[in-house]
Order: sequence, then C-alpha cells, then structure tokens
Amino acid sequence: MKERHQWLIKVGAVVLTAAMTGFIFWNSSQTGSVSGARSTGILTWLQEGLGLAISEFFLRKSAHFLEFCALGILLGGTVRCYTRAWLARLMIPLFTGLLIPVCDEFFQTFIAGRSGEVRDVLIDFAGAVTGIAVASLVTLLLDRYRRKRQELVLWK
Repeated sequence: MKERHQWLIKVGAVVLTAAMTGFIFWNSSQTGSVSGARSTGILTWLQEGLGLAISEFFLRKSAHFLEFCALGILLGGTVRCYTRAWLARLMIPLFTGLLIPVCDEFFQTFIAGRSGEVRDVLIDFAGAVTGIAVASLVTLLLDRYRRKRQELVLWK
C-alpha cells in the first residue's frame, strides 16, 4: 500500500508540473491583443475594485514572476519525490527552471503581437529560483520535523 501511495505522489507531482508548464505555454500562445486585453481587465479590477495603484508593466512582470515561482515550487517538489538526495540534484530543477523560460520566450516570437525578451527570461528564472528555494526550505523543515519525531519515538 505504501509503494502505491508513493507512486501516486510521484505521478501527481509530474502531472502537476507538466500542467503548470502547459499553462505557461498556453498563456504565451495568446496573441498580443488577447494578452493585452486580459491584462487591462485585471489591471482595471485591481485599480478600481481594490484601489491599488499599479502599472500594467508591473502587473505583467509580476505575473511572469509568480507563474514561474509556482513552477519552481513544483519542480523542486517533483525532484524531492524521486530522491532523498534532492539537494545533490538541485541542478535539475534549476536547469529546467531556466530552459522553460528560454523556450517560452522563443515560442512567443512566433505569436502575433508578441515578442521574446531577455528581461522576461531573467524575471521568469528569478521566479523559478524563488520557487525552488521555497520548495527546498519546506523540504528541509519537513525532513527536520520527521527526524525529530522519529527520535522521540525511539526514546520511548
């Protein structure tokens, strides 16, 4: 039963990571006018509905950062699902967290009204690194908690 549970977690982590990657590329496949209209709608809601004073530039770059931060969390978590030596394999999510933004921005150069920008690759990668750091911190804390809990059980 435990093996099946672990298998489901591993498959689920890969599926969620792939789904997030698909979501990122789906967003990039939208034409410039569709993407701009979505940004304008969200910006209007934030400015008028919530009273926030933010620019469209800040909104768009924050969206880049946050979606790749979520991807970084998933990448880091997926690596942890497959190995106990996840820290030694940290280059896997870092490399993937850079490869996906590069491919995403290249892909955007083929979409009407869109362009690929090095600045966006850097913002996306910073988001991925932040997400990987969050996943790593959570993993370290959970591992520490499990060790402490096991020590208490052994002392009884």
